[in-house]
Amino acid sequence: GAPMSIALRTFSAVRRARTALPSSAQFARCMAGSAAPQEVDLSVYKGPSIVARLEPKIEMGVRYEVRVPSPQESIDMIPPIVVSGTLAKCDGGGGALGHPVEFIRLDPRSDEPAVCKYCGLRFISAGGH
Repeated sequence: GAPMSIALRTFSAVRRARTALPSSAQFARCMAGSAAPQEVDLSVYKGPSIVARLEPKIEMGVRYEVRVPSPQESIDMIPPIVVSGTLAKCDGGGGALGHPVEFIRLDPRSDEPAVCKYCGLRFISAGGH
């Protein structure tokens, strides 16, 4: 009867809405506007293998021995990555061990770096568009 036809119409509308979603490439273009995302080879940005800390450190419940950097110490030692334009693309740089792609809007007028919400890498715009 009537409830079944309403359910079918609702399901059909949901299915049409899902198939109408843009692909990830279209979504990236929509998000980027006129700016193309600046891809950076993140493999060249490595944190230190040792730190000057002379006491063990506990971070997020994990103990890091003397001179062994914690993940946050490693990220803090990497200077902000300068990109041309106003949009950076970060995937963590680890291939399959990285993180989901994040497009990061940069303000060319600001000296404050924008931070990747997954890995903590910081990006700053060299200016321009």
